[in-house]
Amino acid sequence: MNFFCRLLACALACAGFHLNAHPDLEEAIEATTAKLIEQNYPNALLLERADLFRRHGQFNEALADIDLIEQRTNACAEVMLERAQILLDAGKIKDANAVVQTLLRNHPTICDAFIIRARCESRLGQREAAIQDFTTAINKSSAPGPDLYLERARQLALLGRLDEAVRGLDEVIAQANDASPIVLTAIEYDRQRKAFDSAIQRVNRLIKRYPVKEPWLTLRGEIWAQSGRNGEAEADFRQVLKGIEAYSPERRSLELTHALAARVQNNLARISAASPTAQHP
Repeated sequence: MNFFCRLLACALACAGFHLNAHPDLEEAIEATTAKLIEQNYPNALLLERADLFRRHGQFNEALADIDLIEQRTNACAEVMLERAQILLDAGKIKDANAVVQTLLRNHPTICDAFIIRARCESRLGQREAAIQDFTTAINKSSAPGPDLYLERARQLALLGRLDEAVRGLDEVIAQANDASPIVLTAIEYDRQRKAFDSAIQRVNRLIKRYPVKEPWLTLRGEIWAQSGRNGEAEADFRQVLKGIEAYSPERRSLELTHALAARVQNNLARISAASPTAQHP
């Protein structure tokens, strides 16, 4: 999956997609600190800075801001939620889980709290509980992000429930047919459960959608080969090599292009070795 995720990034760039740069968190922290000094450290700005510190990986500083807020007032749901998220991001999973459990006892309708608890449970190996909480979060959210479906699917897959995992992914794939990681994950789970026709159909949609076909033709060829249809696989692999020959010199020189060509050649060698007519010394 890592290889095709890298190819996905390349294909998206070639198709004209651009990733927005993250805001400069250090500058945002400095600006918020200046406002805090100017305004005598109001809680709202402390909470804002805590979130910036968390996103910048400064977890101790983030927790210090949360501590200061809680010294002044009783811990409200928003502050407890931020503390739980900081602890989760810092890898303090049991502490994060304890905070979010308390939060949900007092505020049982907060969607983000179910998300944090599900992520804690998944890291603690509590897969059934995580699946339940991801499902609750999806149902409670007015616009659940694809990450929730993907994380739930991973927990289902780890339990060997691949059919359920794919059905859940299809709920969101139906709304967006691009080559997102969620589509690649559905393809991978289709391959694991030997639903090769389903996997091929998904890749065909990617081939149709993107002007750069070679990464997806390679993936389709590998699925053909996995299903025992070496003739179709070889045809796709040779089409990939022909397409690479037509690339501009700049694109042919890219590391990912070299890696793609090598992958295709290796696949062709395996097909040749597996052929009944292959010559053996």
